[in-house]
This record gives sequence, structure tokens and C-alpha cells, in this order.
Amino acid sequence: MRSKSGWKGSWIRSVLRLPWWPLRRLPHRVRREQSPQERFVAASNNLLYMPYLSIDGLLAGYAAYNHAIEGAAASRGVLLVGGQDGIPATAEYFTDSVHLTAAGCRWMAARVLDALSSDPAFVDLVEAR
Repeated sequence: MRSKSGWKGSWIRSVLRLPWWPLRRLPHRVRREQSPQERFVAASNNLLYMPYLSIDGLLAGYAAYNHAIEGAAASRGVLLVGGQDGIPATAEYFTDSVHLTAAGCRWMAARVLDALSSDPAFVDLVEAR
């Protein structure tokens, strides 16, 4: 068995040929465990474009969105990439409320790679090629 790092090129080619695409939960910078000030700063971009929502409303919306993604993944039998709250909610990883910086994209890519490399169906697909 080759190491995960040796599979990188073949993994990418295999993903592009999949009949399904792994789903991921939406990462966002605003978190329930933050102080009110941190939540306001983290949600500022969302609040600018969606002034009709409160911060609690944003959090509820993100939770509902991610719940819908979980349901879609379960009903289709596709891989769900979790860990969205593992991305640190800081300006180093987010350019605004939801868009990732280069460091955030690297974190996201690692999440997806870890999920794919842990999925037996995907590993079987790669090994079969």
C-alpha cells in the first residue's frame, strides 16, 4: 500500500472522475463559544449584507444549512466532510465571515483529504485504478 502522500496525484484524478462528489459542511467564522464582541467582528460581513438577521439568526441559519447538507449526504449515501469548526475563527483563516484565506484553504484541503483517505469506498476506488 502506498502512503497517502504518494497517492496525491492519483487521488485528485480519481475524485474528478467520481460519479458523486463529497459534500462538506459550511465553515464560518462566527461561533457560539465566542464572546459577544468576537461574534460581532466575525459576523460583520454577514451583518452588512444580511442586516435583517441577528447573530443568533446567522448561527441558526448555518446550523440549518449544515443539517440540510447532512441530510442530503445521508439520503444519497455520499461522504460528508465534517470538521468545519476545526478551522480557527480568526483573520488568519477567514477573509470575512465565510470566505477563506490561503491558510484557510489549506486547512479545508487537509479536511477533505483526511475525509477521503479515511473513506473505505474512496480508498478502494483509488486502489482499483
